[in-house]
Amino acid sequence: MMEDYKECKQALKEVGVILDNTSLEDVNKIPNQFLDFIEKNQDNSYNPQIDIKKPLNQQNLQPQTIDILSLIYLKYWCENEEKRESYKKLLNENGKKEQEKAINQNNQNSQNGQNNQSQNNQNNQNNQMKNENKSNQGLNNNQYAQNRNVSIVVVKKPNLFQKMINWITGRK
Repeated sequence: MMEDYKECKQALKEVGVILDNTSLEDVNKIPNQFLDFIEKNQDNSYNPQIDIKKPLNQQNLQPQTIDILSLIYLKYWCENEEKRESYKKLLNENGKKEQEKAINQNNQNSQNGQNNQSQNNQNNQNNQMKNENKSNQGLNNNQYAQNRNVSIVVVKKPNLFQKMINWITGRK
C-alpha cells in the first residue's frame, strides 16, 4: 500500500515536469485547483528521467503518469465531443488489449504449471516430508514457505487513476 502511495507521488512529479515543458496555452486550460494538487502532492525528492526532446510514448513513464495525462487530455485538452469520443474509444481498445495480454500471460503461466504438475507432485511429496522434518527442527514460517513449491497468481487491480479513467469513459 505504501509503495502505491510512493508511486502516485512520483507519477505526480513526472506529470509536473511534463507540464512544465508544455505550452502555457495548454497548461492554462487545466484548473488551478488541479495544478495545485499536482504541485502539493508530488514527490519533490524524486528526479524523473524525462528527455523533453523525445515524444512521451518513448519515455519510461510510470503507468500512473500515463493515467493522469490521459485524464488531463480527456477533460481539458479535447476540444470537441468528437475528439473526446474518439479518445474514449482508443482508451477502451487499449484497455481491452492490456486485459487480453494479462489473460494470455496468466494462461501461459497456468499451462507451464500444468506441464510440470506431474513432476512437481512427486517432488512436492518428497519435499513435504523433508520440509516437515526441517520445520520441526526450528525453521521459521518464512523459511518453511520458501522450501515449499508454491504458485502465486498476480491479480492486477486498477489503481485510483485507472478507476478515474474507467469512470470517465464509462467502463466498469
